Amino acid sequence: LTHSYFDLLEVLCNSHKNFILNMVTSTFAHIIGSLESGIKILDFNISTQCASTVDNLTAFYFNNITVGKILTLPSAINLARHIAECPNLFPE
Repeated sequence: LTHSYFDLLEVLCNSHKNFILNMVTSTFAHIIGSLESGIKILDFNISTQCASTVDNLTAFYFNNITVGKILTLPSAINLARHIAECPNLFPE
């Protein structure tokens, strides 16, 4: 079941970003928390999959949200809102 859950998250975050980023912040934060937990799992496949998914989301952030750039994509606006509402969403 764990593998299936993280498979679903990977597909949603990689291929259906708009769906994920249009969620309310609390739901989005829960998904990011799940990915963080998945990275810490001892199962190599799951942790790699979760790291790849987080990498995909952060690449979207850096490619679409930069200082001084006008946000036009609704998904980029939503991601910026999620991060503004939960600044510790992506811990270092």
